[in-house]
Amino acid sequence: MSKNVHPLNAPCPCGSGKKYKVCCLKKEQAGTETENTRKRIRRVGEELAGKLLQFSASMVNKKDLRRIWRMYTEDRENQPFKENSPTSNSFFSWFLYNWRPRLWIDEFDPLFDTLGAVPSTFAELYLEKYKLRLTDTEKRSIQISCSGVFSFHEVLESHPGKGLRLRDILLGTELYVHELSASQSLQAGNIVYAKVIQMDGISLFAGLGALPITPAYKIQIIEFRENIEKSIKKTITGAHLSTLEIDLRHLYFDIYDRITTLPEIRNTDGDSLVFSTLHYKIASPQPAFEKLKHLAAPMHSETELLEQAEFDTDNNLSKIKFPWIKIQRSGPRKNELILMGEITIDGTELSVYVNSEERAKKIKAEIKKHLGKEAQFRSAQIKSIDEALEEKEPTPLPGTAQEELPEAEMQEIMDQYLESYWEKWPNEKIPALNNQTPVEAVKSLTGREKVNALLDDMERNTHNGTKDSPQLKYIKRTRKQLGLAK
Repeated sequence: MSKNVHPLNAPCPCGSGKKYKVCCLKKEQAGTETENTRKRIRRVGEELAGKLLQFSASMVNKKDLRRIWRMYTEDRENQPFKENSPTSNSFFSWFLYNWRPRLWIDEFDPLFDTLGAVPSTFAELYLEKYKLRLTDTEKRSIQISCSGVFSFHEVLESHPGKGLRLRDILLGTELYVHELSASQSLQAGNIVYAKVIQMDGISLFAGLGALPITPAYKIQIIEFRENIEKSIKKTITGAHLSTLEIDLRHLYFDIYDRITTLPEIRNTDGDSLVFSTLHYKIASPQPAFEKLKHLAAPMHSETELLEQAEFDTDNNLSKIKFPWIKIQRSGPRKNELILMGEITIDGTELSVYVNSEERAKKIKAEIKKHLGKEAQFRSAQIKSIDEALEEKEPTPLPGTAQEELPEAEMQEIMDQYLESYWEKWPNEKIPALNNQTPVEAVKSLTGREKVNALLDDMERNTHNGTKDSPQLKYIKRTRKQLGLAK
């Protein structure tokens, strides 16, 4: 007997107290049988894919394939044709098992003469031509793969190296997918655009999107479902998904573009970031300060500003640095103080640091209005975001200590901020919830889904979801408050 085989009548190594043969042995045997079935189905599928590609090559050359690829990716420039690209997995599953030329090609298409009249998928044509040669398993594999459709699946549980428990966001159904490689990288909360097939009691991915989708985009998928159900006036079923294939793929690529495209960074006014330092020549520091000090008035008094100033031996102002502050007069941020820029007066030099072209124009107008010819514009120094982040050192506001606060005090300040933020959040109107508050949204099933998606995304983005993140306790408390506790 092998040393690795546990004696049948010995106590089970799991610690249950039962004999091994009536405890974990059955589970291990069932697991082995499941794994063998998975390997057999996967092997048949991979062998068929190779044969189908060869079969399709007799009707579609490389140039034609690139054209069909462009149909699939909707001519996206960020999706060049590559047979080994991340998108190829979902493309070839669609191309071989779901693409029906007659539905896609019109009389003006170069492919019309060769494929325009073909009503079936390549897999269906192959099955019809070689049905006498194919095994029953191969026939069923083709039929099941052709009937399979892509959808959006949320990962509920991930068991690395074994499989994933998924929930179809559109259909609401749950199933366990036996996948070794995908389960290594996907985690609970991820969403995948995938075709899942079921054969001989085993569920597998038969086509998988290029990248996992974060919970933040779940709301977009839920809204898609809502709009479709309003249109058809009934709940979406599996039969509807095949007719929505183009819409689903369009939604997937729209999300793909948003994930892979770097967002344009803007300031609090919504302006594109352009870091500029404006340089002026002035006659004297004191008159310039007197005429510009009101720009800091919403936050600091003259006395507070002068506490950080430098003076010459005659006690005349020689250097001062102060913020340019604006009070927001309208909108959701009404009465909020906004830091617009930083003003430095150093001898006969006046400089203003701002982070957008619009703010540069505004401060130029202010200086012209209040200093007139007393300030002569010399130059504007513009820096990239990277250069600004490297060179710009934070300047303490007047009246604040320059040394770092003790860690305990910093933690107390952070806790106070988080406490205030999460106390207000449930009653704040949120654009992603159609300007409803979370309290209002959770009154409906779809609203609960959306609020859960927001909280899931916040949880994942909070220090990468580490257990000691200070924000996690507030998210957990908010879930409980809204009746969404996991």
